[in-house]
Amino acid sequence: PSEALALSGLAIERLKQLHLLRAEARSSLALAKFDLALVDCDAVLSVDSVHAYALAKRGEVFERLGNLHEAIDSHRRVFEQIRHEKSSALRRQTQSTIWRLESQLAEQAALGSSDCSPNINAGVANGPSSRSSCG
Repeated sequence: PSEALALSGLAIERLKQLHLLRAEARSSLALAKFDLALVDCDAVLSVDSVHAYALAKRGEVFERLGNLHEAIDSHRRVFEQIRHEKSSALRRQTQSTIWRLESQLAEQAALGSSDCSPNINAGVANGPSSRSSCG
């Protein structure tokens, strides 16, 4: 019994820590302190490596910084966590975000940018073509 209480106490502390770290990430992002927001998101992920909120916010930060590859990677990790939730609003939003970012990458490639990636649609059903336009 005392072990169960100790474990539940640890779980409560972990939840409190995640809640605090998540709030810090949200605040940093709202203040456009992107480097700090990344640190905050990574802190959440160090406690819970598949925390969907932290992964989504991390993707948002990378998008704002113009790092579309990292943004897509973070959003893909969210999608992997929630892909079986067919009616999930977060699932639809994440899928839409991935498609939008992939379209931006394709546009960059079409304009001659060197920022292109092969197979950028791996793992997201019904997305744009997975062919790279980088030749």
